[in-house]
Amino acid sequence: MLIVIMPTLDTLRVSDLKTYIKNNPLRKAKAYRSRVGNRVRRGNTLTADVSGTRPYQVEIEVDEGGILAQCTCPYDWGGYCKHIGAVLLMWIESPHLFIKNQDASSGKKPDLKTTAVEPPPTQRPKALPLWISYSFANRRANEERDLSRELESWKVQSLRQLAKKRGWKVKGTRKKDIAAQLISRLSDPTEIVKAYHSLDNEHRRVALAMSLLGNEEGIDEKSLKQTAEHWGSLKSHKKISTYTRHLCELGLALPVDNEYHYPPIIDYIPSLIQQHLPPPLAKMLPDLTDESSGDLRLAEPYALSRAAVQVAMLLEQKPAPLRPPMPRPHLEKFFKQLQDWDYAPEELIAYKKQGQLQNYAKIHLTIPPPAYALPDEAIERLSPIAGGVEQLEFIYALLLEGSLIQPGSPVTVWPEVKERFLRLSEDAQRATLTRLYFSTLQWNDLWGLLRQDKNLRLERGWQTSYFRPSTLQEHLQRFRQVTLRVLACLPDNVWISLPELYPVFRLFWQRFDADAWEKSPYHSYHRSAPDWRLAYRDKPLQTEQDMQNWDRAQGAFIRCVLSGPLHWLGLSDLRFEKNRLSAVRLLGLSDIFWDKSDAPPSPRRAISRSAKKASKTTVAIEDLNIKIKPSEVSAQAHALLDKIALLIEAAPEQFTYRVDINALHQSLEAGESLATISSAWQQNMPLEMPPAIQEKLKEWQKAYGQARLYQNITLIEFADDHVLAEMKAVTSLEDHLIAEISPRLVLISKDSTQILSAELEKAGYTPKLTQTVD
Repeated sequence: MLIVIMPTLDTLRVSDLKTYIKNNPLRKAKAYRSRVGNRVRRGNTLTADVSGTRPYQVEIEVDEGGILAQCTCPYDWGGYCKHIGAVLLMWIESPHLFIKNQDASSGKKPDLKTTAVEPPPTQRPKALPLWISYSFANRRANEERDLSRELESWKVQSLRQLAKKRGWKVKGTRKKDIAAQLISRLSDPTEIVKAYHSLDNEHRRVALAMSLLGNEEGIDEKSLKQTAEHWGSLKSHKKISTYTRHLCELGLALPVDNEYHYPPIIDYIPSLIQQHLPPPLAKMLPDLTDESSGDLRLAEPYALSRAAVQVAMLLEQKPAPLRPPMPRPHLEKFFKQLQDWDYAPEELIAYKKQGQLQNYAKIHLTIPPPAYALPDEAIERLSPIAGGVEQLEFIYALLLEGSLIQPGSPVTVWPEVKERFLRLSEDAQRATLTRLYFSTLQWNDLWGLLRQDKNLRLERGWQTSYFRPSTLQEHLQRFRQVTLRVLACLPDNVWISLPELYPVFRLFWQRFDADAWEKSPYHSYHRSAPDWRLAYRDKPLQTEQDMQNWDRAQGAFIRCVLSGPLHWLGLSDLRFEKNRLSAVRLLGLSDIFWDKSDAPPSPRRAISRSAKKASKTTVAIEDLNIKIKPSEVSAQAHALLDKIALLIEAAPEQFTYRVDINALHQSLEAGESLATISSAWQQNMPLEMPPAIQEKLKEWQKAYGQARLYQNITLIEFADDHVLAEMKAVTSLEDHLIAEISPRLVLISKDSTQILSAELEKAGYTPKLTQTVD
């Protein structure tokens, strides 16, 4: 057996350097020895400056893992640079020239040196979240605009042929006029369904495949054909592109110009049309008619949105710090591959001792699930409200994505955004949180799976220093989108067996790694392994041919999405057999995914179950104090109480509000009236408003406005008498008004200035900001 003894700093020889420095840099290093300055030894570490094209800083560490070194020069041609070589040669030849500094640590040195990191400070986002600034009307207008641009790129003859195939008459000769006539017909639900039912079975199967796959990169015509033929062979035409061209000519799909796409992507069905098609997978999978077997877990439509409101209000009353990030290893100074990544300390120590942390070592590092964002004290306080630790982490991610809370530590609420959210109906709140889940990178569906199954491990290749955590997040978000897209093709209110559904996913989702959708021959050239992959019991999961491994990866991921976020959001009923998810019944997922409406109503069955909770025991009123069970009232009830009272005590099981004159006056300033407040009370509270509170509110209303003293305000001056009306139409100015002094002068709060400035700039106005009034 050959035993290799690694040199120490004191036993290092020139021959040892050849393992780490190529011949040419080592030869040049000899001439650079005289340029080495600021030479210091600290324990087993050398630091020095080397004069090259400019001064470069060098740090070298020698231990049982070998020589670890970094230099600020741009050298990146394999091995270490000549500057590192010069410092090592200087040390070997003249160690007495290095100043010895005592290592600050005493006793046994840690196996892995780390540096503690603090979470970033709280920052307010520069713009309002998209769920406010990009409304349903905006989204629909953009979809129609995109469709219009596509049609205007067609030839007039093609537009007339489309109209003829659909049995429509068009007038005029100008392309723009003809396209405008077609837009309203193409997006008409009745016309879409009529055109779909005119298709033969083969074209319907191709349309089904297009609905399932979309037109993301990595989805090619081969995948489309394979998916379409899962339900029967295509015999009428040899090429799948012939079928998609027919659908485009009929106006049910849009063509893609692949001049700028490589590898090519396929034609697609736009959302404006997809949302009105019958559920693509309806009648393609067998329904489960027996609802009595198994363990049923029915969804609560408003449980998560109500919990999200409670968590936000508790954080508003008592902001929580973020948990500090994972300490950064000292080794990341030598290896870029470690920067920004979480790591498994024991694994890193072992690789370091074995000397395997070289730039081209064929090793894989574990990517552990991150620690929960909130500290243990906050989790203990808030997780009972959320329904568990995972649900709390999910709510935190959605609140952060939606800007109800601001990024950074401590975790604080953005009051204006919270108020806008509370004004939404419960159906709109649920839909908003669902859309945030669809798009967020703050939440990773895989982390929960890795926490549940300790045999499963996510790992990344050591050789790819360019691969960053943000890329991994994008890949996993793509997997979520694939899962949601297929689920959105299922019919609502029908039990679907998961074993019957898995083969649909397997048609086009065979790999669970970084190369799952990669079709380019250049991407994986000379690469032996993907940037990241899953391992099961320390062996890479090969999911392409092994159904058991596919179930451990893709199958488990799908089950996590269904039993986690979709169930929490009230979008999926679940059936378990022997503690394993076996069937699912979806409740409105397709309406939100395809953006059919802004706030699809929740199932009546679920509404009645939730409504039973609200009762007279939910609210207790003593004098001017109002005590409520927060999980049993709607967000609108909380919004109502915010208008007339202050939240003076918040605990998971009870919120206590006290009716307050300042709260009422702020509501009156915002345009509320006692009549609207009383009406909202009747709609959202299970008890009548007590006479004592009614009288107190009337008394305070009379005192309102008799004398006004404004602090921390912003004065807006308009150029003429008409601009104010325009501003109210294109911005949220109406919501921020304190007072209208004249048609040209209004007052808003100082905190609203940033929001309105951003909205004005987006609307095409450039406001002039000044600190003084002339």
